[in-house]
This record gives sequence, C-alpha cells and structure tokens, in this order.
Amino acid sequence: MKGYLLNQRGSALILSIAIILIFTILGLSLINLSSSGLNKNELREDSIQAQKLSQMGLDFVTNELYHTLQNELDEKNGLPVRAYIAYLEGTLDNYLCFNSHVSASNISFILEKIKAGNVSPNFNKVSSTTGKGEYCILAYQDSVLDNGKINSLKKDVNILSFGTADTKDAFLISKVEIGTDSVPDHLNYVVGTNITSKNPKDGEGNLFLHGGVEIKGDMKVEGNLITRDYAYGGGQWVDSVLPRMIPFAENTHANLVLYGNTYKLNSNVEYDSHLTNTIFNSPRYTLLKDKNGQPDVKGLFHSDYTPKIVKRTPVKTPINIKGEKNNYYYTKGSGGINKVVNSTTLSNQEFTNQKVFYTHQYTTKECTSWFFGCLSYKETIHTNESADYTLTGKNKFNSLSIPGNLTISSNNSSLTTKKDGNDKGGTLYVGKNLVIGNMSTNDLSDKPDISVNGSIYVDGDLIIQGAELFSNALIYVDGNVSLKYSSVKGLDLGNNQTGSLVIFATGNIDISNNSVDTDPDDPHGPSIITGFFYSEKNFEMYGVGSNMIINGGISANRIVLNGIRGRSSVGKKNNELKAYSGNYYWEKAENQNSRSSRLRIHYNPDIITTFSDLRQQEQIITYIDPSRIIDLEFK
Repeated sequence: MKGYLLNQRGSALILSIAIILIFTILGLSLINLSSSGLNKNELREDSIQAQKLSQMGLDFVTNELYHTLQNELDEKNGLPVRAYIAYLEGTLDNYLCFNSHVSASNISFILEKIKAGNVSPNFNKVSSTTGKGEYCILAYQDSVLDNGKINSLKKDVNILSFGTADTKDAFLISKVEIGTDSVPDHLNYVVGTNITSKNPKDGEGNLFLHGGVEIKGDMKVEGNLITRDYAYGGGQWVDSVLPRMIPFAENTHANLVLYGNTYKLNSNVEYDSHLTNTIFNSPRYTLLKDKNGQPDVKGLFHSDYTPKIVKRTPVKTPINIKGEKNNYYYTKGSGGINKVVNSTTLSNQEFTNQKVFYTHQYTTKECTSWFFGCLSYKETIHTNESADYTLTGKNKFNSLSIPGNLTISSNNSSLTTKKDGNDKGGTLYVGKNLVIGNMSTNDLSDKPDISVNGSIYVDGDLIIQGAELFSNALIYVDGNVSLKYSSVKGLDLGNNQTGSLVIFATGNIDISNNSVDTDPDDPHGPSIITGFFYSEKNFEMYGVGSNMIINGGISANRIVLNGIRGRSSVGKKNNELKAYSGNYYWEKAENQNSRSSRLRIHYNPDIITTFSDLRQQEQIITYIDPSRIIDLEFK
C-alpha cells in the first residue's frame, strides 16, 4: 500500500513537471509570436509612414511652386509670355535633382543608384515629427494639348519625392502638370456658363436646355442646369424630347463640370421670369439628387445620351474685352496715311504695308445772291473724319481705322487685314457698328458671299444678317451681337487649313432665324456656323423654326438653348406635323427621337488656332492653374 502511494506521488510529480514545461514552451512561443507581430506591425507602420512622407514631399513642392509662380504674377501684374516662360523654367530649374534632366528611360536606372547610395540628388527637405521627406525635379517638358499641339505655358514635371520612417524608405515618382493654359479656359468647352459677380442674379451662371438640343463635347456650368422636354418658340412652349450630350472623343460619356444643382421643369411657366430665376423652389421644378445628395443628371437628358459629372477646379480666365481697344484704335495723327476720298463707298482698296485712316471730303454749293433765283453759287469743301463707310470688292489692309459705322454688304466682297513682317498690324477698328450682309433680306436665297480675314475691334454692335460669311476672324465687340438669316463657314486658308469665327462681346448674343423651315435631315438644310461665341452677359439661341449647327462653342453668363428635332413649317399647312397657334407646324413629339436636331452645337478645336493666330498683343499671363497630378507610382 505504501509503495503504491509512493508510485502515485511520483507520477503526479512527473505530470506536474510536464505541464509546467508545456505551458513554459507555449508561453515562450506566444511571447515570440507577439514580438514578431509587433515587429511586423512596426515595420508596416514605418512603411506606411514613409509613403505618407514621400506624398507629403510631393504635396509640398507642388503647393510651393504654385504659390511662388502666382505671387510673382501678382507682384508684376502679370508677365508677357516670354518673361513668364523664362520665370517658370527658372523656378523649376531651382528644384532639379541634378544639373541636367533625367530622361524617362533612365529614371529607373538612376533610382537604383540613389537607393544604393551611388549618387546623391539635390534633395529639398520637408520635416515631420515621424520622419523626414525630401523631393526634387527629375525633368520637365512642354505639355501637349488634346489636339496634339504644344503648350509651352504649361509643363509636365517629373518629381521624385522620398520619405523615410525609422528603417523604411519610400520613393514616389510623379508626373504633375504645372503652369497655365495657352488660351482662355472658356475655349475648352463646347458650352460653358460663368459667374462673374459676387451676388449672381437674373439667372447668371445658369444653363437652360429646352427640348431636343444636341451638344457634342464637354460642358461647364457654374450655376444651375435646367432642362425640359419642351422647347420655346413662336411665343409658346412646344412639346419635344429631352436634350442629348454626345462625347467629342472616344469616351463612354460626355463630361459635365457642374457647380450648382440640377432641375427639371415639369410644366409651362412664364418664359422671361423662368430665365431670370435664381431660386427654383416652385412645385413646377424638380430638384434631382442621387443617393449621396449630389446633383443627378438622370432624367435631365435622353437616357442613351446622358453626361457624366466630373470634378474640376474652376479656372477663372479674365477676358478684358475693352482693354483690347488700344491694340486696334488709332486716329489720323497716329501714324500711317490719311487717305482723302470723295465717296463713302470704298472699293478694291489695297494698302498691305500701311495703317490707313480715311477722311471723306465733299463739296456743297450755296446761293450767294439772288433775284428771282440764284445768280451765283459759292462752293465750300467739307471734310468728315468720322464718316460711315461701305466696303465693296476685294480690300486688303495692314490696318484700317473707321471711326464711324462700317458696312460690308455686296456680293463677292472681302476684307483682309494681315500683319507685316514684324508681326504688327492685321487689324480693323470700327468706332460704331459693323454690319455684314444684306439687312433688307430675310430670304436665305438672297445672301451675298462675303469673306473676312483678320482681327477686329467693334466699338458698338456687330450685326450679321443675310450673309454667306466665310471667316477667319477674331472679333472683340463692345456691344451686342446679332446673327440672323445667315450661315458662317470657315475661310479656306490653304494647306488644308480652315479658319473660323471667334467673337468676344460685352453685350448679349442672339442667334436666330437661320435656315427656317428647312429639314435637319437634309445635308443642305441647316445653316452651318463655324465659330465660338463669348458673352459677358447672355446668350440665347433658337432651333425651333430655325435649323442650325454651330461647329465651335458658346460661353456666357447665362445660356438659353431652345430646340426640337425634326421638321417645321411656318405659314404652310402640313398634315404630317402638329399644328400650333399662329399657323406654326412642328414635328410631333412621338416622332422626334428618330430625327435630327434643329439645334446642334459641336465642339471644334480649330477655334483655338484661330484665336492664337489672330491675337494681337503678346499674351499677358496673370494666373496659374492649380497643379494637376497626371500619374504617380511608389518605387
């Protein structure tokens, strides 16, 4: 019995020792695992922190470059292009990693040498409590526009940024776009609305798309977007279909840059008060938002032609229309020649190397004595330096200044202004109104062919009516613009180049009554208008009775587009169409989706070439676009 107890105690001791050993081993294993896990977590945190520090270096340098460049422009009230480019490149050179640029094919090779400590870049440092960040510029080159042309005002900059946290390093290679665009941002959109006042009113910034309007390209709306499946024409609302947006390039959707809200108009409203609305809280309007409370375009457009809302930083490009006057205006005593003429009709004038100012000289006869009638007359010679003139035939000038009104109305008339060998001239100044075409016609068959080539400043209104205009012109208008009963086509410049019409106006722009009653599905039906129209006020265009295609774009504080799809007839009964009051007949709504739009606006990148080629003064750069990251990759 005693032996049995001793054996039992021995077994218990062995068991206890075994259990202690097992728990000791498990404990040591757990401690080792925990320590390993902690080390891995610390390494992972160091790696993440190193990446954050390299990103911080990128953010720091892009922000510093932006403010350095913008502060210089603010201090100098802008810089001419050549001075701006020199300052931009000089500033970037201060951040270069090495004395010369690193080519894209050598970046990986150089990076390995940096990691191995074989080369030492000229890093700039940015400090943090958790580590350090460094950055420098590997290389930069001119940006390339969508049309393939070089923009030397903006650079694609390859930036190397480096972050280190404890034992971990992270290298970030980035490509960032820095600088400014070579043309006003307005010319980059097919349709764009602008807010230029601190307290917008009368619909400023809003875009109204009424009916089956068709837009091809990207849009920008700084206010609200309002659409309806009805158009306004003939003083009444006409049932139609929803508008369409078509991508300009090979994209899935057209892009819409939108800063306001989206509304759908549900019923007829008083037209003028509808356009001047700033608050759309009436039951007649539906505010559209998605599940995240953001503006929604579904329901505003045809379901197969709906744009995609994209976020872009707004670029406020100042266009000083009145400030351009000094590049065009001159008087008789401002150089050039004073040409004395006896008629206010000028025909086939050619002064391709001189600035010309015309003085009209005319003679009047006055009766000096009489008895039952005049026995003698006194002749008096008068001069008028502010006469109104009419141009006919082929006219070529280096520069021309007309203080009064100018009309170009005869068939086969042309006006060409060209710069000289020193890149000077090529201007026309009109002190009052410029009229192009036949003002007495509203018949499209009675349109004179007129060609205009050059850069123009109009100190009044621009009226294009009853004209078949062939244009390569940049026109600044300190007044209103009206375009009726006309078509505008690009002037053939040779070498497979075609001009366009670019208009910047301080007043309203109205385009209407073009190709009335013609069929939009007939290739010869629509009036083709190749041009870009910018207004500091409002733009309004009708494609209900009219039938138009704008190859170019529109930018204004408020834009209103009315259009239907299909046929129309005014004053002629047509049983195939729907009859409205006032003897108007328009395509039935149920048939419109299968027909072409009577108002089409398609983006044309050639307008940028016209603007750049005809701009008079060297561009003054006054602003820097916010930097845009094109690509980044951790190494």
